[in-house]
Amino acid sequence: FYWGGNVFASVDKVRSIPICYLNDRKHKIVSNNALLIKEFAGLDGSLLLESSAIEIAMSGYTIGNKTLYKNLYQLTAGECLLIRGNNLEKSFYYTYSPWKIKNYSKSQLRTQLTYCLEETFEDLISSVGDRQVVVPLSAGIDSRLIASALKHLGFKNVVCFAYGNNNNFESKTSCSIAEKLGYSWVHVPLTIKSQKSFFKSKDFEDYCNKTESLESIPFVQDVSAVGWLKANKIISKDAVFVNGNTGDFISGGHIPLSLKAESFESTNFQKVCNDSWSDFLSKHFSLWGVLRSEDNDNDIKNNLNALTLHREVPDIQDVNELHGLFECLEYLGRQSKYIVNMQRSYEFCNYSWRMPFWSDQMLDYWEGVPRCYKINQNLYKNVVKENNWGGVWHDIPVNSGVINPSLLKPIRFISKVVFFPFGVDAWHKFESKAFQYFLDDTANSSIVPYYKVLFDRRGQRHWVSWLTELYLNNKGFGNISQKFPGDI
Repeated sequence: FYWGGNVFASVDKVRSIPICYLNDRKHKIVSNNALLIKEFAGLDGSLLLESSAIEIAMSGYTIGNKTLYKNLYQLTAGECLLIRGNNLEKSFYYTYSPWKIKNYSKSQLRTQLTYCLEETFEDLISSVGDRQVVVPLSAGIDSRLIASALKHLGFKNVVCFAYGNNNNFESKTSCSIAEKLGYSWVHVPLTIKSQKSFFKSKDFEDYCNKTESLESIPFVQDVSAVGWLKANKIISKDAVFVNGNTGDFISGGHIPLSLKAESFESTNFQKVCNDSWSDFLSKHFSLWGVLRSEDNDNDIKNNLNALTLHREVPDIQDVNELHGLFECLEYLGRQSKYIVNMQRSYEFCNYSWRMPFWSDQMLDYWEGVPRCYKINQNLYKNVVKENNWGGVWHDIPVNSGVINPSLLKPIRFISKVVFFPFGVDAWHKFESKAFQYFLDDTANSSIVPYYKVLFDRRGQRHWVSWLTELYLNNKGFGNISQKFPGDI
């Protein structure tokens, strides 16, 4: 916490530790604690920004350097700040730029990716020393790659864990992977009842207060599981958590659907661009369907375009580079402002962490990979399966989910038949309201009562939607989505 004098502040390339600053006539304050600045400067409800609240309600975070308060800002990924007396200067020293494609053959890219992964995990092991590494291990690719890379490089002090309902497919697959690798494994039981209790607890209140950034909702997906591991003394006091954030994004898994075609007509660029914007907003700014108004969508697009101008992102006119724009926007938004906050749950429990998929090597490598090799993560998937580190890539399926609990299978099937005449969209809306609450293996949907989800008419997407509403209510905004009434 600094005020007065000369101050230099910077966040890293992915904003893994947030820094905010107040810039008004009276104060020039810098801190990694937004609430500290708010309290010191006496920021009150008269300075709250509804535009920021709407952005959070739609996505979970603000766009750019805004927070919920006027004159209170935050450094965005790859940004630094210099305060000299009353003068404040900002500069962007890094921007993830996936349009800077390198002309290598697929064979060369495969070899380079293997080398990049080995170098990244060798650096991780070197930084950890002899401390225990804890891996949140799912049925997906990224966390499996972490565990198998550690095995490949001979690192032994590893504990893997999964969490959620008993016997969910993620946990079963996680257990199979850990057993194959010869690593310790534990299941953290999470139920609707236990999560309801957690969300009402003093621990959860403390977590939200200590991780408050005033520009993003808290990341709560695994905080109760980490707390359970600590309380039950499953892991070492100096353990280092290493999660899979966010290999699926950086390897191409979030490219807009409209950009996944293998080829395009040269005259089709504007249509592809418009479709990509529609896909992007639907994926990242649709937590409440009722907020997807034309005015809100235009405001979001204008603010995102302004963000690219500040970063000097080029005016991309090549459809094979267009994915780079949207990957850059997600990097500056959801990835570095919300997903990266998963690390806060480890810090809250006094553990260290590493994020190997955001290493310098990985950033440099993936921003140069052509779009055609990122579609459906084909290069990434092929390389990890060909390498088959730890022998866990051929016989143990990836993300082959099953409906859990099994009692829902017949009920869901009957409902699907009933909704068949009304079309797929009607079915998905009903499924989201009626079954999502119980299909959530993490039981985080229990952050609100089931009846709220079942009778919602505002187009909630999932439990994160409700988290945004609770967060904004707590900040004094009331129900932002209620300001745009309507049945979607």
